[in-house]
Amino acid sequence: SEPMTWPDHEPSGAVQIYEKTTEDIRVVSHRNLVISGLGIALLGLVVGLLVGYFAHVEHSGCERGKSVAIHAVYDADPSIRARLLALISADGVNRTAGQLLEVRTDSELVEFLQKRWKEQGLETVVERSYEVLLSFPDASRPNRLRHFANASDTAGSTVDLFSDDHRPYVAYCTADGPIRGPLVYAGRLQLSEVNWLHGSNVTLDGSVLLVRLGTQPLSRQLAMAHVVNASAVLLYPDPREFRPLPLGFPPEQQDSSGAWWWLPSDGSHSASPLGP
Repeated sequence: SEPMTWPDHEPSGAVQIYEKTTEDIRVVSHRNLVISGLGIALLGLVVGLLVGYFAHVEHSGCERGKSVAIHAVYDADPSIRARLLALISADGVNRTAGQLLEVRTDSELVEFLQKRWKEQGLETVVERSYEVLLSFPDASRPNRLRHFANASDTAGSTVDLFSDDHRPYVAYCTADGPIRGPLVYAGRLQLSEVNWLHGSNVTLDGSVLLVRLGTQPLSRQLAMAHVVNASAVLLYPDPREFRPLPLGFPPEQQDSSGAWWWLPSDGSHSASPLGP
């Protein structure tokens, strides 16, 4: 064969020869590498959380929402308990007891607290009822009332509060011993009446208040007496207020048994736990 010769007019330079092949060339994408790495990291994180959760929590004795970390439980400091007990005294309870007398009844207050606590996120609010022990009057040491007409009256007049006809009783007792103070008639002891007495320069601080027991809640009257710092409260029943009749009630039946649950015409409220 004859040797191959290049013409003089052909371009000179390097010549590259490519070999034809039928195999596909694999090209690795950086995007696939990033996604694979993130998937492996996420899988490792989930496995680690599951291992830690089941290793530190015993589900057999655990209730929902009440499980705590192991290191969060420790013995209480006895010095804190001692400090709290040192701050509690009988005198302190006696001073703050008057502030617990609310206008709302107990049932309304309980319902209000239950609703408010559930609105704040508590799942369960349990209401527990209990009986309050009251101190009954001592028959051997009955309460006595002595009224002095003026400063020169040394004898005064007394009233037997424990007669067979009438035995009043109120389950709110004060300190033992005689209580002295000017006698002031305070009506129903409403805020408007207290303001009127103050506007008339009547001293209520340290006074013995004579209060009508009837339409006003007893807790409200005692709370107001605590606010004005009265030394004692004498409550007397008003039959007209203790047997109110509904509107439209026939006048001819006012003195009959048709007055439903109201007291009879000759009845009066005694504030006794054994009677009306």
